[in-house]
Amino acid sequence: MRNSITIKGARENNLKNIDVEIPRNTITVITGISGAGKSSLAFDVIYGEGQRRLLESLSTYAKNRIPQMKKPDVDFVFGLSPVAVIEQKKGIQNPRSTVGTITDINDYIRLLFTTIGVPSCPYCKKEFSFRTVNQIIERIQNLPDDTVVEVLAPILRIHGETYEYLIEELKGKGFKEIRLNGKPYNNEPIDEHRDNMISVLIDSITVRNCSKNSLDSIIRNGMKIGEGFVQIEVIYDTKGFGTTQNFYDAVSCPQHHVFIGELLPYYFTPNEIDSACYICKGLGRYLRLDRSLIVRDPQKSINQGTFSSAIYSRGSRRNYDLFNSISKHYKFSLDVPFEELPERARDILLNGTRGEHFELVRYDMVTGKYTSTGEYASYDGIVNEVENIYKKTFKLGETVTPIQLNLLEKVTTESTCPECLGTKLIKQRLMVKIGGKNIHELGEMSLVELKDFFCSLQIAEQKSDVGNLIMKEIITRLDQTIDIGLGYLNLNRSTDSISGGELQRLCLSRQMSSGLMGMMYVLDEPSIGLHPKDGTKVINILKKLRDTGNTVIIVEHDLDTISQADYIIEVGPGAGAHGGVITAQGTIKEITDNPMSLTGQYLSGKKAINVPKVRREPNGKSIRIIGARENNLKNIDVEIPLGILICVTGVSGSGKSSLINDILYKGLCSIIYGNREVPGSHTAIDGYQYVNDVIN
Repeated sequence: MRNSITIKGARENNLKNIDVEIPRNTITVITGISGAGKSSLAFDVIYGEGQRRLLESLSTYAKNRIPQMKKPDVDFVFGLSPVAVIEQKKGIQNPRSTVGTITDINDYIRLLFTTIGVPSCPYCKKEFSFRTVNQIIERIQNLPDDTVVEVLAPILRIHGETYEYLIEELKGKGFKEIRLNGKPYNNEPIDEHRDNMISVLIDSITVRNCSKNSLDSIIRNGMKIGEGFVQIEVIYDTKGFGTTQNFYDAVSCPQHHVFIGELLPYYFTPNEIDSACYICKGLGRYLRLDRSLIVRDPQKSINQGTFSSAIYSRGSRRNYDLFNSISKHYKFSLDVPFEELPERARDILLNGTRGEHFELVRYDMVTGKYTSTGEYASYDGIVNEVENIYKKTFKLGETVTPIQLNLLEKVTTESTCPECLGTKLIKQRLMVKIGGKNIHELGEMSLVELKDFFCSLQIAEQKSDVGNLIMKEIITRLDQTIDIGLGYLNLNRSTDSISGGELQRLCLSRQMSSGLMGMMYVLDEPSIGLHPKDGTKVINILKKLRDTGNTVIIVEHDLDTISQADYIIEVGPGAGAHGGVITAQGTIKEITDNPMSLTGQYLSGKKAINVPKVRREPNGKSIRIIGARENNLKNIDVEIPLGILICVTGVSGSGKSSLINDILYKGLCSIIYGNREVPGSHTAIDGYQYVNDVIN
């Protein structure tokens, strides 16, 4: 068995026909100045050739469906293992990707919810245990033969709906009997300000006359309509109502007679349409119309650009003629500042003509005259037009034109979904809890808090065998993520909001959880973005990967990481055409003793970065952030002097990015450019007038 990876004649990019031996089952660091050829050796040659050979080993059918990688410019590479790359890149832009999904911890937590989760009544929140459909059928069939049983589905209204609208919608779907607070609804007035119970009758059966298959179909249909919940009313005779408490005890809500079927893992993921919030479709975010973005400058007239060009532009003949027709019919001018227009004119432009028709005319910009088209139309208004586009795009899934999509982007801002409040799930899924917390509440805890929660969680004896196995796997994965310095994150944190270094370490944690042996891992600067306090944790994880029987190759500049490596390869001596040569290789002692190694001179202390004796003075102006409260910031005030180089530092997760990226950068963008950036929570930013541009 080979003890090393042998590379002969590597000429990729600026590499100059180099030969390299990399020992297996060790931590090898490839270092050198930027542009010397480190990434070309590690990623283009080693990883690229390993992946290419893996793809070549697949069947012709599979190869035709997978993009093939080009062969790197190298004579040959011997001793390759299956290779995995963990690159340094910014967070994944998929809004559904979270810390929980990328570490696979969410999968185990969902499995735990299906095993030991405790459901509660959607009306009174009383807890009860779940039952399979067969168990519910068995309870019904054990009732006296002449018992009449009604199966109903509980319905919860969503944000923005009135009870009257919900009932009319249910009627439109064909439900003949609708119950309001347990009684048949007969078009009586509904108090919209109280919590009413709405349910629909699925079927009414007699135990003697209903087969098991029919009962199975009825109950499953009820659970589908009730999003997992079903109401079962037991009637002992057709003349009067009566219930038996024994039928409902422990397995349902004794007051509202609500049952829940077997819990399934997909119930607790927003990536399944059956569990995702109705409004945001599982994203947790909602595009809300911002009226300040519709009327950009009320001191300008419509022709001068008070509206976004996506709403009104002289270059768009349709919008131009439409607005001229409205202004002619309702007798106002498009050349008067918006704030000086009559209130009725402003209302018509924003909220529409409310069904009133007006004559469509065509305005000739040369002659200044109107020409009738002989057609009449009504106008929905800018607000309704935008809301209709949003409804078509996100609620109904219809295709809209690029012009309509552009309009939507120009006048809306992202905010928390008003229906799910950022939980991404429908309400019914959040009624199942473990230890008094639903799956979203667990996802909002920091990983350290979550581990403490699971360590103290007591599982009922009848479910402990399976529950403890799942919980052990969750705690193991949490430990590995905490050990690499990411205990401050939570499972709901979107991966597009974390740094490239954090994402790389999350991937590293997942690889540790896999327990694979004989692999080769190629990493790109895992220490970047880490406070020195957390650097040791990453090094320990890399050592665990090596000790499991894997080869770890790291492209790195950090001296602490380099000093912990088993083997070091330095590429240099310069950048670009001046690099591409192996200037030194060996153990840490061999590198520090090699006079040709620039890295060795810094490791040995012969060279160092000198601290400047004189610092530049500020220009006397500053920006002041008042009341910063985003994420974990505790209502702090920060003054930042201008005209000098400023470093914001602190341990990972202390709030640096929240302060600078989420509050300062987005806040200045919003003030200077008036764009759609929504800054993090804060009171004010003073001194912005001293800045004329901001670049991230």
